[in-house]
Amino acid sequence: MSSYCFFKQHPVRLSSSGYTLVAKGVERVDLGRLRHENDLYDRLQPIQGTHVPVCLGSVDLVLPYYYDSDVFEHFLFLSWAGLPLFDFINRTTKVDIVNKVTEAYKRIHRLHILHHDAEPRNIMYDPKSGNVMIVDFERAEFRSRQPLGPLGPNAQNQRKRRRTQKQGKDDFEKEQESVTGSLLRLMK
Repeated sequence: MSSYCFFKQHPVRLSSSGYTLVAKGVERVDLGRLRHENDLYDRLQPIQGTHVPVCLGSVDLVLPYYYDSDVFEHFLFLSWAGLPLFDFINRTTKVDIVNKVTEAYKRIHRLHILHHDAEPRNIMYDPKSGNVMIVDFERAEFRSRQPLGPLGPNAQNQRKRRRTQKQGKDDFEKEQESVTGSLLRLMK
């Protein structure tokens, strides 16, 4: 499997309840990436079910699962997040979708997570509820807060430096603008 596409997603329906979830499977070589995504979903727990899928956990299989010439040994289970936004882009209002996606990314960013693949292909839409969910956090990164700077005689120079840094956009702002721009181009 290539390093670009290391996950295979399979919808799974539980016949007893009709509940649908997504099983993301990986081969042994990509277990680290699956665990990374699971860790990020743990950090996103406060917004699971509203802006990102609920992470139900991961499973390491005793016996491998063979599918489409791949051998899967590890799965991450997520709640069903909806259908690709692409399928509904002409049936929804631009402003509503852009506002919902903007709010979702703001909530993700408040938890110090940069998605790093903020594109419409990673936005799901539920036509029944009208909600959007952001998916695919395998490339995402947790960014902890900047440590407080030292106080001392050079504080004035530090303030000037901070002012200069604030004039440039941070990565969270850039990601927000990027996904909004991608959505608007798609909706033309």
